[in-house]
Amino acid sequence: MCGDQAYTTSNEQLVLAVSLELAAAKWKVALRDGRRDQPAVHTVAEPHAAARLQAVLDLIERHKVKWVLPADVRVVVSYEAGQDAFWIYRALQAQHVECYVVDPASIPVERHKRRAKTDRLDAIKLVINLRAWLRGERDRMRVIRVPSPQDEASRHLMRDRGQLQKEELQHRDRMRKLLATLGCWDDVEHKDFAAGSPAAPSLYLSGTRAHNRGIRPLHRLALPAWCWRRPGSSGVSRPHALHSVDPHAERQRVRAER
Repeated sequence: MCGDQAYTTSNEQLVLAVSLELAAAKWKVALRDGRRDQPAVHTVAEPHAAARLQAVLDLIERHKVKWVLPADVRVVVSYEAGQDAFWIYRALQAQHVECYVVDPASIPVERHKRRAKTDRLDAIKLVINLRAWLRGERDRMRVIRVPSPQDEASRHLMRDRGQLQKEELQHRDRMRKLLATLGCWDDVEHKDFAAGSPAAPSLYLSGTRAHNRGIRPLHRLALPAWCWRRPGSSGVSRPHALHSVDPHAERQRVRAER
Protein backbone atom coordinates (compact mmCIF):
# COMPACT_ATOMS: atom_id res chain seq x y z
CA MET A 1 0.00 0.00 0.00
CA CYS A 2 2.82 2.35 0.77
CA GLY A 3 4.39 1.48 -2.57
CA ASP A 4 1.13 2.42 -4.28
CA GLN A 5 1.07 5.78 -2.53
CA ALA A 6 4.72 6.42 -3.34
CA TYR A 7 4.00 5.64 -6.95
CA THR A 8 1.23 8.22 -7.24
CA THR A 9 3.00 10.93 -5.27
CA SER A 10 6.14 10.72 -7.39
CA ASN A 11 6.58 12.07 -10.89
CA GLU A 12 4.72 9.08 -12.33
CA GLN A 13 1.42 9.59 -14.10
CA LEU A 14 -1.71 9.62 -11.93
CA VAL A 15 -3.95 6.66 -12.73
CA LEU A 16 -7.53 5.90 -11.76
CA ALA A 17 -7.72 2.11 -11.69
CA VAL A 18 -11.11 0.42 -11.95
CA SER A 19 -11.96 -3.26 -11.62
CA LEU A 20 -15.22 -5.00 -12.45
CA GLU A 21 -16.42 -8.18 -10.75
CA LEU A 22 -19.10 -9.44 -13.12
CA ALA A 23 -22.23 -11.39 -12.29
CA ALA A 24 -25.57 -11.81 -14.01
CA ALA A 25 -27.60 -9.89 -11.42
CA LYS A 26 -25.07 -7.18 -10.54
CA TRP A 27 -21.52 -5.95 -10.93
CA LYS A 28 -19.14 -4.88 -8.21
CA VAL A 29 -17.02 -1.87 -9.18
CA ALA A 30 -13.83 -1.01 -7.29
CA LEU A 31 -12.04 2.31 -7.93
CA ARG A 32 -8.65 3.40 -6.65
CA ASP A 33 -6.42 6.37 -7.43
CA GLY A 34 -3.55 5.26 -5.18
CA ARG A 35 -3.82 8.22 -2.81
CA ARG A 36 -6.29 6.59 -0.42
CA ASP A 37 -5.91 3.63 1.91
CA GLN A 38 -8.97 1.75 0.66
CA PRO A 39 -10.63 1.59 -2.76
CA ALA A 40 -14.20 2.73 -3.22
CA VAL A 41 -16.55 -0.17 -3.99
CA HIS A 42 -19.98 0.21 -5.56
CA THR A 43 -22.69 -2.04 -6.98
CA VAL A 44 -24.41 -1.51 -10.33
CA ALA A 45 -27.48 -3.63 -11.06
CA GLU A 46 -29.20 -2.11 -14.08
CA PRO A 47 -31.24 -4.76 -15.93
CA HIS A 48 -29.77 -4.03 -19.37
CA ALA A 49 -26.15 -4.44 -20.42
CA ALA A 50 -25.72 -1.01 -22.02
CA ALA A 51 -27.31 0.74 -19.03
CA ARG A 52 -25.11 -1.18 -16.58
CA LEU A 53 -21.95 -0.27 -18.45
CA GLN A 54 -23.06 3.36 -18.60
CA ALA A 55 -23.55 3.26 -14.82
CA VAL A 56 -19.90 2.22 -14.50
CA LEU A 57 -18.83 5.16 -16.66
CA ASP A 58 -20.96 7.49 -14.55
CA LEU A 59 -19.27 6.19 -11.39
CA ILE A 60 -15.88 6.94 -12.90
CA GLU A 61 -16.89 10.51 -13.72
CA ARG A 62 -18.34 11.07 -10.24
CA HIS A 63 -15.15 9.88 -8.57
CA LYS A 64 -13.05 12.14 -10.77
CA VAL A 65 -14.96 15.07 -9.31
CA LYS A 66 -15.11 13.69 -5.75
CA TRP A 67 -11.38 12.95 -5.61
CA VAL A 68 -10.44 16.16 -7.45
CA LEU A 69 -8.73 14.32 -10.27
CA PRO A 70 -7.82 15.97 -13.58
CA ALA A 71 -10.46 15.66 -16.26
CA ASP A 72 -7.96 13.90 -18.51
CA VAL A 73 -6.67 11.53 -15.83
CA ARG A 74 -5.68 8.14 -17.17
CA VAL A 75 -8.49 5.64 -16.50
CA VAL A 76 -7.70 1.92 -16.71
CA VAL A 77 -10.44 -0.73 -16.36
CA SER A 78 -9.93 -4.45 -15.89
CA TYR A 79 -12.17 -7.48 -15.50
CA GLU A 80 -11.70 -11.24 -15.48
CA ALA A 81 -12.41 -13.26 -18.59
CA GLY A 82 -15.65 -15.22 -18.36
CA GLN A 83 -19.05 -15.69 -19.92
CA ASP A 84 -19.29 -12.00 -20.89
CA ALA A 85 -16.32 -12.54 -23.21
CA PHE A 86 -15.05 -9.33 -24.82
CA TRP A 87 -18.05 -7.10 -25.46
CA ILE A 88 -17.22 -4.94 -22.41
CA TYR A 89 -13.66 -4.48 -23.65
CA ARG A 90 -14.86 -3.40 -27.10
CA ALA A 91 -17.53 -1.07 -25.70
CA LEU A 92 -15.00 0.67 -23.43
CA GLN A 93 -12.47 0.94 -26.24
CA ALA A 94 -15.16 2.64 -28.32
CA GLN A 95 -15.46 5.19 -25.49
CA HIS A 96 -11.65 5.66 -25.53
CA VAL A 97 -11.30 3.96 -22.13
CA GLU A 98 -8.24 1.77 -21.61
CA CYS A 99 -9.26 -1.76 -20.68
CA TYR A 100 -7.59 -5.10 -19.96
CA VAL A 101 -9.10 -8.58 -19.78
CA VAL A 102 -7.43 -10.73 -17.13
CA ASP A 103 -6.91 -14.47 -16.90
CA PRO A 104 -8.66 -15.44 -13.61
CA ALA A 105 -6.20 -18.27 -12.94
CA SER A 106 -3.24 -15.87 -13.05
CA ILE A 107 -4.24 -13.87 -9.96
CA PRO A 108 -2.24 -15.13 -6.95
CA VAL A 109 -4.21 -16.28 -3.90
CA GLU A 110 -2.79 -16.27 -0.39
CA ARG A 111 -3.22 -19.69 1.20
CA HIS A 112 -4.65 -18.48 4.51
CA LYS A 113 -7.25 -16.32 2.71
CA ARG A 114 -8.59 -18.89 0.29
CA ARG A 115 -11.82 -19.36 2.23
CA ALA A 116 -12.68 -15.66 2.11
CA LYS A 117 -14.21 -15.09 -1.32
CA THR A 118 -16.92 -12.57 -2.12
CA ASP A 119 -17.55 -10.35 -5.12
CA ARG A 120 -16.52 -7.31 -3.07
CA LEU A 121 -13.20 -8.87 -2.00
CA ASP A 122 -12.53 -10.10 -5.53
CA ALA A 123 -13.11 -6.62 -6.96
CA ILE A 124 -10.76 -5.07 -4.38
CA LYS A 125 -8.05 -7.65 -5.03
CA LEU A 126 -8.31 -7.15 -8.77
CA VAL A 127 -7.97 -3.37 -8.58
CA ILE A 128 -4.94 -3.72 -6.28
CA ASN A 129 -3.33 -6.17 -8.70
CA LEU A 130 -4.15 -3.89 -11.61
CA ARG A 131 -2.28 -0.99 -10.04
CA ALA A 132 0.67 -3.27 -9.28
CA TRP A 133 0.63 -4.55 -12.87
CA LEU A 134 0.65 -0.98 -14.18
CA ARG A 135 3.73 -0.30 -12.03
CA GLY A 136 5.51 -3.13 -13.82
CA GLU A 137 4.82 -6.09 -11.50
CA ARG A 138 3.81 -8.43 -14.32
CA ASP A 139 3.57 -11.44 -12.02
CA ARG A 140 0.47 -10.01 -10.35
CA MET A 141 -1.82 -10.96 -13.24
CA ARG A 142 -1.77 -12.03 -16.88
CA VAL A 143 -3.57 -10.00 -19.52
CA ILE A 144 -5.38 -11.90 -22.28
CA ARG A 145 -5.01 -10.89 -25.91
CA VAL A 146 -8.46 -9.93 -27.15
CA PRO A 147 -9.26 -11.45 -30.54
CA SER A 148 -10.78 -9.49 -33.37
CA PRO A 149 -14.54 -9.88 -33.90
CA GLN A 150 -13.79 -11.95 -37.02
CA ASP A 151 -11.47 -14.31 -35.14
CA GLU A 152 -13.97 -14.67 -32.31
CA ALA A 153 -16.74 -15.52 -34.77
CA SER A 154 -14.47 -18.13 -36.36
CA ARG A 155 -13.83 -19.69 -32.94
CA HIS A 156 -17.56 -19.94 -32.26
CA LEU A 157 -18.09 -21.47 -35.70
CA MET A 158 -15.52 -24.23 -35.20
CA ARG A 159 -16.67 -24.86 -31.61
CA ASP A 160 -20.27 -25.31 -32.79
CA ARG A 161 -19.12 -27.61 -35.57
CA GLY A 162 -17.22 -29.80 -33.11
CA GLN A 163 -20.21 -29.96 -30.79
CA LEU A 164 -22.55 -30.97 -33.62
CA GLN A 165 -20.14 -33.69 -34.72
CA LYS A 166 -20.06 -35.04 -31.17
CA GLU A 167 -23.87 -35.05 -30.95
CA GLU A 168 -24.15 -36.79 -34.33
CA LEU A 169 -21.82 -39.58 -33.18
CA GLN A 170 -23.82 -39.97 -29.96
CA HIS A 171 -27.07 -40.37 -31.93
CA ARG A 172 -25.48 -42.99 -34.18
CA ASP A 173 -24.15 -44.87 -31.18
CA ARG A 174 -27.66 -44.94 -29.67
CA MET A 175 -29.08 -46.32 -32.91
CA ARG A 176 -26.36 -48.99 -33.07
CA LYS A 177 -27.18 -50.12 -29.50
CA LEU A 178 -30.90 -50.14 -30.29
CA LEU A 179 -30.36 -52.46 -33.25
CA ALA A 180 -27.91 -54.65 -31.31
CA THR A 181 -30.66 -55.53 -28.82
CA LEU A 182 -32.47 -57.29 -31.71
CA GLY A 183 -29.46 -59.01 -33.21
CA CYS A 184 -28.71 -56.49 -35.93
CA TRP A 185 -24.96 -55.92 -36.19
CA ASP A 186 -25.07 -54.10 -39.49
CA ASP A 187 -24.27 -50.45 -39.94
CA VAL A 188 -26.94 -48.08 -38.67
CA GLU A 189 -27.92 -47.26 -42.27
CA HIS A 190 -29.35 -50.76 -42.69
CA LYS A 191 -32.89 -51.69 -41.62
CA ASP A 192 -32.53 -55.49 -41.78
CA PHE A 193 -31.42 -57.93 -39.12
CA ALA A 194 -28.19 -59.87 -39.49
CA ALA A 195 -30.34 -63.01 -39.95
CA GLY A 196 -32.21 -61.37 -42.81
CA SER A 197 -35.63 -60.83 -41.19
CA PRO A 198 -36.98 -57.25 -41.35
CA ALA A 199 -37.08 -55.10 -38.22
CA ALA A 200 -40.38 -54.29 -36.59
CA PRO A 201 -41.96 -51.11 -38.06
CA SER A 202 -41.97 -49.40 -34.64
CA LEU A 203 -38.25 -50.12 -34.26
CA TYR A 204 -37.54 -48.81 -37.73
CA LEU A 205 -39.49 -45.60 -37.05
CA SER A 206 -37.69 -45.14 -33.75
CA GLY A 207 -34.32 -45.57 -35.45
CA THR A 208 -35.30 -43.22 -38.26
CA ARG A 209 -36.27 -40.48 -35.80
CA ALA A 210 -32.97 -40.89 -33.96
CA HIS A 211 -31.12 -40.81 -37.28
CA ASN A 212 -32.84 -37.60 -38.36
CA ARG A 213 -32.13 -35.91 -35.04
CA GLY A 214 -28.47 -36.75 -35.42
CA ILE A 215 -27.99 -35.87 -39.10
CA ARG A 216 -30.08 -32.72 -39.52
CA PRO A 217 -27.89 -30.39 -37.44
CA LEU A 218 -24.83 -31.08 -39.60
CA HIS A 219 -26.74 -30.55 -42.84
CA ARG A 220 -28.34 -27.40 -41.47
CA LEU A 221 -25.04 -25.87 -40.42
CA ALA A 222 -23.23 -27.02 -43.60
CA LEU A 223 -19.81 -26.11 -42.24
CA PRO A 224 -16.57 -26.62 -44.16
CA ALA A 225 -14.06 -29.16 -42.97
CA TRP A 226 -11.52 -26.37 -42.52
CA CYS A 227 -11.75 -22.60 -42.26
CA TRP A 228 -9.54 -21.22 -45.00
CA ARG A 229 -7.87 -17.88 -44.38
CA ARG A 230 -6.65 -15.33 -46.84
CA PRO A 231 -2.91 -14.60 -46.46
CA GLY A 232 -2.44 -11.58 -44.23
CA SER A 233 -6.08 -11.51 -43.18
CA SER A 234 -7.61 -12.32 -39.79
CA GLY A 235 -11.03 -13.01 -41.27
CA VAL A 236 -12.33 -16.30 -42.62
CA SER A 237 -12.42 -16.40 -46.38
CA ARG A 238 -14.74 -18.46 -48.53
CA PRO A 239 -13.57 -22.09 -48.53
CA HIS A 240 -12.56 -23.75 -51.78
CA ALA A 241 -15.13 -26.49 -51.30
CA LEU A 242 -17.83 -27.35 -48.83
CA HIS A 243 -18.54 -30.95 -47.96
CA SER A 244 -20.34 -32.76 -45.20
CA VAL A 245 -18.41 -34.83 -42.71
CA ASP A 246 -18.29 -38.59 -43.31
CA PRO A 247 -20.02 -39.93 -40.15
CA HIS A 248 -18.51 -43.41 -40.46
CA ALA A 249 -14.97 -42.03 -40.77
CA GLU A 250 -15.54 -39.68 -37.83
CA ARG A 251 -16.85 -42.55 -35.70
CA GLN A 252 -13.83 -44.69 -36.53
CA ARG A 253 -11.47 -41.80 -35.78
CA VAL A 254 -13.04 -41.13 -32.38
CA ARG A 255 -12.91 -44.82 -31.43
CA ALA A 256 -9.26 -45.03 -32.47
CA GLU A 257 -8.39 -42.01 -30.30
CA ARG A 258 -10.02 -43.68 -27.30
